[in-house]
Amino acid sequence: MNRSETRDLALVLAVAFLASLAWCLTKGRTIEGDDAIMGLMALKISRGQEFPVFFWQAHYSGPIASYLAAPLHWFFKPSPMVLHSVIVPIHLFYSAGMYFLARAWLGQREAMIVGLFAALPGQLFPYSALGGFTESMAFVPWIFLLCLEERQGSKLQYLRFLGGGFLCGFALWVFPLAFPPVVACFICQYRAYGGKAFKLSIMGCFLALLPTIFYNVSQPGATLLRLFSRPPALDRQTVSQLVSSEGIISFLLHSLGKWALASYEAFLSVPHFTLSLLDLEADATVWSHISGVITFFALLLGLWAFFRYQGKAKNIPDAILVTVIMTYCFLVLFGLNRDRYLIPILLIVPFGLSLSIQRLAVFLRWRLTAIAVASILLLNLLANFSDTKTRYPDYQGLAGFLETKELFFGYAPYTMAYPLIYLTDEKLIYTPAFQEPQYDRCSAYTVLLSKQRYPAFVFLNTLASKDFRAQLERLSIVPQEERRDGFIIFHHLSAYVDIRLFQDR
Repeated sequence: MNRSETRDLALVLAVAFLASLAWCLTKGRTIEGDDAIMGLMALKISRGQEFPVFFWQAHYSGPIASYLAAPLHWFFKPSPMVLHSVIVPIHLFYSAGMYFLARAWLGQREAMIVGLFAALPGQLFPYSALGGFTESMAFVPWIFLLCLEERQGSKLQYLRFLGGGFLCGFALWVFPLAFPPVVACFICQYRAYGGKAFKLSIMGCFLALLPTIFYNVSQPGATLLRLFSRPPALDRQTVSQLVSSEGIISFLLHSLGKWALASYEAFLSVPHFTLSLLDLEADATVWSHISGVITFFALLLGLWAFFRYQGKAKNIPDAILVTVIMTYCFLVLFGLNRDRYLIPILLIVPFGLSLSIQRLAVFLRWRLTAIAVASILLLNLLANFSDTKTRYPDYQGLAGFLETKELFFGYAPYTMAYPLIYLTDEKLIYTPAFQEPQYDRCSAYTVLLSKQRYPAFVFLNTLASKDFRAQLERLSIVPQEERRDGFIIFHHLSAYVDIRLFQDR
């Protein structure tokens, strides 16, 4: 790299650092159930108690964020900031990868623009900063670089293919969302370099997936069963009941029917999911709408430009284009029902913006195009940070209140229960086994709670608390009741409550 390229990369990394840091200082101060699960796993890892292959009750997603956050818990108390701070190095890794990927087949100036729009896109962290989506996509630019970049006479080319394949396997372990770009990479690599390169990358992918394979040998089919049960919405218990009552043929027909319906609904939802991913829904801010419209046109322009591209290093744009196509196919085939599963299509947006500005520079002076870049970045900044309201209740304040009242054990909804455990470093033990038993992600906490005769019951929903109060009256059980910041807390009940009596109703 020459001095000007180093300067451009430094600018990209500076914007990426400031953007991710700003997110941590604003939206990263909140926490919800999934975040808290990652935090609790980080605590277990930091103490040497567990070294999990997958998230609790999610046998398809590798907890890389938990491993990255674990060392921080040696020095700092659990908090949303400590947990979310790992997004900073992840985002730097992604932004640098996008810069180098663009530099491999575009000019230096265009690569800098791609890097800047990757560092500060219209949707900085769509859906969630952690949980597999962001972490797995951070590897994609580096996968394409290692497996597809054309380097004449490179003696380390085959080692690059092996390393690229290893990153493919690692990204798949982090989250299955990496499946479309990984398949796109293998297709373009085989076409460009032949079978030897492809075999080396497959070998690297296999090596990275060895822990996952071993896990599925020890717990047969855990990952595949979890993934393939999503479209027909079946679990193991439902499967066994259907097979025993209706037979294997009826079960297969039943499953295929539900799968086909889910795929059909996902196909019809493609336009809505695309616009939703770009933050073009009615309840978005004005800045989000403006930025989303620009992002939408960048997506279309990028697709058009990549279809027509015939220049150098064609492997890379082809892989990005195939990634977008396969992502939509992946969504429909598996009947996925959320816009977040389209996140890989955002890979093409920085390139679409850069190529559009490159065309604009033909008619305008470069200073004017620089102003255009700065204006779009400013719009993206406003779209991301003009609304920084707390999205979740004050669980830290609730935790302090419960500790003061010595209500150390109890039941709460999923979005509330695990944050209470994490934020108090396991001093409070609250689980969703009563309100939302399907989201009971850690049975050890529930077993510990079951030994407590008079647990507390915490509600945020007024209707749910009214129903619970009515059921207590029916059983002639008198509770003490507290209200704090919208939370309704029942504690020190006059008699033992068997939660199964409530769940069977």
